[in-house]
Amino acid sequence: INYKDRSKELGDSIKKIDEILKLVQKAELTPQQIFDLKVNKLILYLVKNKYSESSKLIEEIEHTYQPSEYLANDKFVSCKYFLLFRTKKFKEVESLNQFLLSQLDKLSSSSRLPILLVNGEINRLFGNQKALVDNLIRILNLDKSYAQNNALSAMIVNTLSKNLNLLSDFQGIIQTIQSQSDEPRVIS
Repeated sequence: INYKDRSKELGDSIKKIDEILKLVQKAELTPQQIFDLKVNKLILYLVKNKYSESSKLIEEIEHTYQPSEYLANDKFVSCKYFLLFRTKKFKEVESLNQFLLSQLDKLSSSSRLPILLVNGEINRLFGNQKALVDNLIRILNLDKSYAQNNALSAMIVNTLSKNLNLLSDFQGIIQTIQSQSDEPRVIS
């Protein structure tokens, strides 16, 4: 709330979260609420380009909580990827990506989405178009409602159209989109 109030400085929001976290014993916050506050603080650090503080907070979260808790939080996972990309730790990005892909079946579909989106971006950055398309199809198959998403469908078709060697996959993908979507703009 403090961050969204443009009359306040971003640092005020970080201070406010710190104040709340200091009152944890008195405030009777649940472990989930504390975790959410720390993730919000992490987001604010990243917005302020405080990468050292972000890294320390990620380490603290990973030390304090179980992987099943922090890996299921799409904001935390996205922040960790973002920090690794911004600090150009590409080997760590790849290691994290491989680890998260190995844990994918244990996560809910909403927690899988950011992991698959980042995996798609990694494949795009490394020019692995086939893996990118396969990944986009996995996203499409995560939840039938994603087939209603015009942007996702457009991204798939756009990626395929730029890679003529992937046209053999094209017909099956179009059929999947058509069978899962009743949105006229998507089908069009």
